[in-house]
Amino acid sequence: MTVSRYRMRFEKREALRFISHHDLMRVFELALRRSGLRVAHTQGFNPHPKVSFALAIPLGVESLDEIVDIDIEHEAEAPAPEQVVNQLGAVMPRVSGCCGPRSRRAARGLSRSSTSASFRRTLQN
Repeated sequence: MTVSRYRMRFEKREALRFISHHDLMRVFELALRRSGLRVAHTQGFNPHPKVSFALAIPLGVESLDEIVDIDIEHEAEAPAPEQVVNQLGAVMPRVSGCCGPRSRRAARGLSRSSTSASFRRTLQN
């Protein structure tokens, strides 16, 4: 069985901004289960899906460009990025794009590839 890593971008806006990072991880876990994608899991006594977020966004803050890596198992050929986005988007409409499969060995970790973040604050009178 082969594992490919998919890097996706998504938004966390409006009512979703009140979801904590831990709850957002759970939302992705449930959406991946519903989508039918074969997500790779960790080894050991209590396996978890291999899903990695770039940054933890504070509660109450909207985000327009979040990044998540998802490891997907497949037999022969990796699923097309569009297929992964469509399957996940059917159960989670906030997923906005996918950068495609990367080889597990060649993929740079999200913590290394995230070099900066910019914030904009709007104050109302």
